[in-house]
Amino acid sequence: MKLFVICCLYNKHISEIGSLASFLAFKSEKDVEIIIIDNSNSFIKNENAKEYLKKYKDKIIYISNKDNLGLSKSYNIALDYISQFDLKHFWIMLADDDTIFSKEYFENVWKKMKIGNAKIMTGLIYSKDKILAPMKKYHAIKRKRDIIQSCGIYRNIYCINSGLFLDSDILKKIKCFDEKLFVDMVDYWLMDKLMEYGINEIEVVPGKIQQNFSSVDNFDKESTKKRFQIFKKDFVNYCKMTYKPFYFKFIILIKRSLKVRITTLGGSL
Repeated sequence: MKLFVICCLYNKHISEIGSLASFLAFKSEKDVEIIIIDNSNSFIKNENAKEYLKKYKDKIIYISNKDNLGLSKSYNIALDYISQFDLKHFWIMLADDDTIFSKEYFENVWKKMKIGNAKIMTGLIYSKDKILAPMKKYHAIKRKRDIIQSCGIYRNIYCINSGLFLDSDILKKIKCFDEKLFVDMVDYWLMDKLMEYGINEIEVVPGKIQQNFSSVDNFDKESTKKRFQIFKKDFVNYCKMTYKPFYFKFIILIKRSLKVRITTLGGSL
C-alpha cells in the first residue's frame, strides 16, 4: 500500500514544516513518499539548502517552483510526479506546513487504509483548543452546531485540505485541481466536486490534528491587505464555479473585509 504525502511550502525552510519529523517516522515504518512542493525561492537560496537536501535525498522528494504558482497548481505538479510511477492504486495525503499531526492519527488512518472500506479520510482539526473542521455545512454565517465534534462516517461534509487522505480511485474522478483557484477555497471546491460526482462519504478518524496558522500570526498591514485581495479573487471565482447565490458571496466578503479593517486598525482597502 503506497502513500504520497504532499506538503506545500512557502517562504520557509524545510526544517520548519511542523510535522516533518512525524512524516519521516511514518516513512520509516510504511511505504510512504514525502513530496515537498516549494512555492518560493527562500529555501533553495538558503546557504545550507544543498547540504540539507543531500542529507535527506533518500527521504524526501523536493520540487522547487521558484515562483509562487499557488496551491492548486502545486497539487497538480505533485500528481504529475506521482503519475510517472504508473501505480494501479495508491493514496495521497495533503498537508499544510504548519499543521501538527499526532502519531495516533497516522496509525488510525493506516489501519483504515488496509481495511479498504474508506476512500476519503480526515480528522478533527483543532485551532488552539477549538475544533475548526470538518463542517456539516458551509454557511455564510458560521454556526457552532455545524462543526463536527466526534469521529465517524459522515456524508456531504466540508473538510480542509490539511490532513485529508484521498484514495487514487477518487483522484481518477476529479483528475486535477482547478487552477483558477490560487490558494483559497481549494478545499471547499474539492468537497463540492466530490458531491457533484456523488462521492459524499467521508470518514473522520481519531487522532488530534493541530492547525497553527503561522502565516496569519505574523502579519503586517500591507501583507494583510494583499492577502485579502488574494482571498477575494479566489472566493469570487469559487462562487462562480459552484453557483453560490449573491447573498452568500456578499456576506462572506463583507465579513472578511471588516475583519481586515479592524486588524489593520482602520486602514482602507
